Amino acid sequence: MRAAVALGVRLAWGSPGRRARSLAVLGTGAAGTWVLLTVWAIAHGRIGDTAAFSEQEVGRVMAAVVGAVALPVFVLAATVGRLSAQLRDRRLANLRLLGLSAAQTRVVAAAEAGLAAVAGTAAGVVLTMILLPLTGYAPPPLAWAVVVLGMPLATTAVAVLPQRLDARRAVEQARRADAHRPSPWRAAPLAAGLVVCLLARTFNDDFLISNTEVVVLFAGVALVAAGIVLVVPVFVRLVADLLLRVSSSPTATLTARRLQAQPAAATRVIGALMVGLFLVIGARAVLVAFEETSQYVEAADQVENGQRATVTVPADRLDDARRQVEAIDGVRETFAFPTLSGTLEWPGWGDEPFTASAVVAGCDQLRAFAGETLRCVDGRVSTLESPWMPGEEPPGPVALRAVRDGVEGGEPVEVALSGELVTGPAGTDPDQPYWDFRPLSATFLVPPDTPGIEAVLAGTDATVVVLAEPGRDLYPQLEATGLTSTSYVDLEYYDFVAGLRTVVWTLAAVVLSIGLLTFAIAAIDRAVGRRRELVSLRLVGTPPGVLRRAQWLEAALPTGLGCAAAIGSGLFAGSTYLQLGSEMGDAPWRQGGLLIGAAVLAAAVIAAVTVVGTAGRLAPEHIRKE
Repeated sequence: MRAAVALGVRLAWGSPGRRARSLAVLGTGAAGTWVLLTVWAIAHGRIGDTAAFSEQEVGRVMAAVVGAVALPVFVLAATVGRLSAQLRDRRLANLRLLGLSAAQTRVVAAAEAGLAAVAGTAAGVVLTMILLPLTGYAPPPLAWAVVVLGMPLATTAVAVLPQRLDARRAVEQARRADAHRPSPWRAAPLAAGLVVCLLARTFNDDFLISNTEVVVLFAGVALVAAGIVLVVPVFVRLVADLLLRVSSSPTATLTARRLQAQPAAATRVIGALMVGLFLVIGARAVLVAFEETSQYVEAADQVENGQRATVTVPADRLDDARRQVEAIDGVRETFAFPTLSGTLEWPGWGDEPFTASAVVAGCDQLRAFAGETLRCVDGRVSTLESPWMPGEEPPGPVALRAVRDGVEGGEPVEVALSGELVTGPAGTDPDQPYWDFRPLSATFLVPPDTPGIEAVLAGTDATVVVLAEPGRDLYPQLEATGLTSTSYVDLEYYDFVAGLRTVVWTLAAVVLSIGLLTFAIAAIDRAVGRRRELVSLRLVGTPPGVLRRAQWLEAALPTGLGCAAAIGSGLFAGSTYLQLGSEMGDAPWRQGGLLIGAAVLAAAVIAAVTVVGTAGRLAPEHIRKE
C-alpha cells in the first residue's frame, strides 16, 4: 500500500505534463471551494435566517440551493481530476498488465489525484477566509464541513471509482475500442416527462389544485430532469446526423464524424450543465408564484414606489397628529377620513348582524391618493371591499355609528346601500375592488352629504392615511411619535423573496460559467488526447483552418443547443407549475430568452477558446510518433 501511494505521488509530480495536470486540479479545488462556500454563505445570509417560513421549509430551500451549485462545481472538480483521461486510463491499464492488483492501481490513482485535490481545497478555504470581509456573509459551520470533505472526494472518486481494471478491460483500453451508437431509448424519460407535463397543463382547466395533479406534475418534472442527463449521447448523435444531412463541407463532415465517434464523450459535463440550467430556470418560474402573492406585491410597492400607512386618531387630536406625521422626514402628504362603524341585517350571514366599517369621503378625496383613474360614483354609498358576490344585490340599509377612541356608540343613522363598487381604471375587472386605495381598509365609502350622516360625524375617530417616500422606515418613525399604524406590510416576506431571487440569478451565473468552463477544459483535454489524430489529418493535407472550424463546431453545437434545450424545458415545466393556480402569474419567458441568448453566446466564446492549439505547427517529434 505504501509503495502504491508513493508511486501515485511520483506520478502526480513526475513530469511537466503531470505537474500541469496536478496544478490544474489544485486550482480547480481552490476555485470550487471558494465558489461553494461563498454561494452557501450568500444564500444563508439572504434567506437562511428568515422568519417568513418555518425552519424546516427554509432548510429544504437551502438544500436545493446548495445542491444546485454543488452539481456544476463537483462536475468541474471531477472533470479536471480526469484530465487526459485516455492517457491516464491507458497508463493505469498498463499497470494492471504489469502485475498490479485492481486495489493497488486504484490507490495509485487516488494518491495521484488526491494530493492535489486536498491542497486545492485547503487553498480555497484560505481564499474564502481572506475574502470574507468583501462578501459580507460568513458560511455556516455545516458548509465548512461539507465542502472541505466533499471537494477532495469528488475529485478523487472520479479518478478511482469509475475504473474497471480487470484484465479484459485493460486489453480493451489498450486497443481503444470504438463507442457504440447510443440507444434511442435513452430519450424515453425526457419524452415521457414532457408528455406528463403537457397532460397536467391540459387537464387543469379549473385552477383547482388536487393532490393527484400535484403528484402528476412533479413526476413529469422529475422525468424531464433525469431525461436531460440520459438523452445527451442521443442528442449529440442526432446533432451529428443532422449536420451531415445539411452540409457536405469538409468542416461539417469532420465535425459530424467526430461527434458520431464519441457521442458520450461530454455526457457528464453537458448533462450537468443542462440539469443545472433546467433547475435554475425552473426555480425562477416557481419564484413567480411568490412574487404574485398580495403580501409581496404590497411590500414591494412600499419599498420600491412609496410607503403607505394608516393611523387611527381621536377627533380632538387630529390636527396635532397630522402635524407630527407631516414633520417626519420623507412624508409627502396626509389625508384624514372620519371613520364610522356599521351593522346590517344580512339573511345569508347568520344569526348575528354583519359588522362593517365605513369612511366618510367624496370620490375626489379618494382619488387624491388612490389615483385619478379610480372609478367612483359621487353621492351614493359605495362598497370598497365587497363582502358579497359580484352581481348579488346588497342587503340593507346599514346602520352607522360614531367611533370614539375605538369604541362605537351613539344613536345609529341608517343609510341605503347603492350596490356600487369602487373599482380601478378601465381595463380592470369591474367586479373586483381596486387595490390602490390601500392601506385604507373599510367596507363602505359614505359621501359627506349623505342625509343624516352629519349627526354621527361629531367627535368620531379619523383614519389618517400617510404617504411617504419609498423605503421601509415609516412604521418605526410613526411609532416614535406615539402613533401606531393600523396597516401592515410583510417586509420579512419581501426580504425572503428578494433574497431568493438574488440567489436564483447567482446560481444561474455560477451554473452557466462553471459549466461552460468545465466543458472548455474537457474539450481541450480531448484535443490533447487525440493529438495523433490531428497530426494524421495534417499529414494527409487537411488545412489548419478546417481543423479549427471543426473543433469550434464540435464544441459549440452540442453545448449551445443543449443549453437552449435545457432552459426551454425548464420554462415549460415552470409554466406548467404556474398554470396550476389562477393567480400564480406567467412564466419568465423573457428572462428565459435572455438567459438562452447569454448561454449560446457564452458557448460560442468558450468553443473559440478550445480552438487554441488545435492546428498549431507540426513538430518533428509529432510526426515521428505518428
